[in-house]
Amino acid sequence: MTAVIIPAGGSGKRLGAPIPKQFLTLAGRPLILWTIERFVTIEEIKLIIIPVIWEWAPTLEKFLQEAHFPTPITVVPGGQTRQESVWSGLRALPTETEVVLVHDAARPLVSETVIRDVIKAVKHYGAAIAAMSVRDTVKQEKGGFVEKTLPREHIYLAQTPQGAYKNLLLKAFEEAHHRGYLATDEAGLLEYIGVPVRLVSSPPSNFKVTTKEDLKLADLILRNSRPTTREPSRGREGSSI
Repeated sequence: MTAVIIPAGGSGKRLGAPIPKQFLTLAGRPLILWTIERFVTIEEIKLIIIPVIWEWAPTLEKFLQEAHFPTPITVVPGGQTRQESVWSGLRALPTETEVVLVHDAARPLVSETVIRDVIKAVKHYGAAIAAMSVRDTVKQEKGGFVEKTLPREHIYLAQTPQGAYKNLLLKAFEEAHHRGYLATDEAGLLEYIGVPVRLVSSPPSNFKVTTKEDLKLADLILRNSRPTTREPSRGREGSSI
């Protein structure tokens, strides 16, 4: 069984919003509902877990009841950090769960192609993440000056979903908890315990809504061409690297 954890504990401080960004209105509905919609038509996904700021749980439950999604969704308390929230979601998974994906609540434009290919890569390699190749020349800075140029053909920007077999993720989170290790994503924790993580190519459209400009762009995309959950593969999108 494959399950998805969508951590929704962010405060939206960088966006300057009065409420958590996952509850902001995007193209006529809460942002988080657009994100959830990307996963509910994928037959392999049998459960969605959403760790959330607990005082916002009733609001989320109301949104979910009105949306009538076909996939079972469980809301659990989130933590102070992304890592704590995902850890809470992992502990809520049923024992029969085999593959776990983790996806940012604020990435509402991920395609079904990318989601499916991350699942395939996890089943083949054990762990995988969506990632975007860098197009610009990358400079390493030191003291406000360029120290050196990095080979961009080996540089990728991490996106989500990120996934692994449940036993590997549990081991990574347990080790991190015991040793007090913090990472900004699940791949970082898997790397910490020596698990190879496969890269799956993902397009720029799978961006995370972080700023007001991001919110406006996502709103424009959804209003002008509401993406469906079924997208054809375009070039390298969704392909394993």
